[in-house]
Amino acid sequence: MGVASWSHGICALAHGVLAVALFFGSRQTRARQMLGLTVALIAVWAASVVFDARITFYADLDEWLEMARTLGIIGFTIFLIRRSFPAQGLGLALEVALAALALAWTFALFAGGVVMGAQAIDLVRLSGAVFGLICLENLVRNTNPERRWSIKFGATGLGLILAYDLVLHLVAALFGRADEDLWAARGLVDAFAVPLLLVSAARNPN
Repeated sequence: MGVASWSHGICALAHGVLAVALFFGSRQTRARQMLGLTVALIAVWAASVVFDARITFYADLDEWLEMARTLGIIGFTIFLIRRSFPAQGLGLALEVALAALALAWTFALFAGGVVMGAQAIDLVRLSGAVFGLICLENLVRNTNPERRWSIKFGATGLGLILAYDLVLHLVAALFGRADEDLWAARGLVDAFAVPLLLVSAARNPN
């Protein structure tokens, strides 16, 4: 096994254990289940990288799972925004933008390389990372200062994943291919989000 396999294997194990803990914990809430689904998507994506699973049509399975994992992170963030600020129109605007991103990403996976050039998928991935960071910034900025202590570690963990994606896909978009060392270390970096998410889950039992 190479460095990339070990890195993503650690990521799959760490996020998989956290997902089980969230799904089968004693206190179940919609927020915990949503977070559990998000980290489960990360775990499945990382496992697909380890096994290099492929499907029979245009893109590799791990590319589709990367889309699901990133959209899951953004969707969970928007869910928290919706729950915290129900009277604002921000949540609806972000949901519309998320739907547009999902459509663009799906199109890029199916035909972007042919229609828009080989770097189209990197640009869409880059857009996903930027949009996710914008959503996290809105969540933290609009949260009451007295309650930020309860979400700051979780927001930092998800922000770490998206910020690394931003760097990885920016390099790929600029130079036409992903940096192998950055790509190999990606799983390990994503695994560092687990203890941060765990702290926030402990601080927010409901």
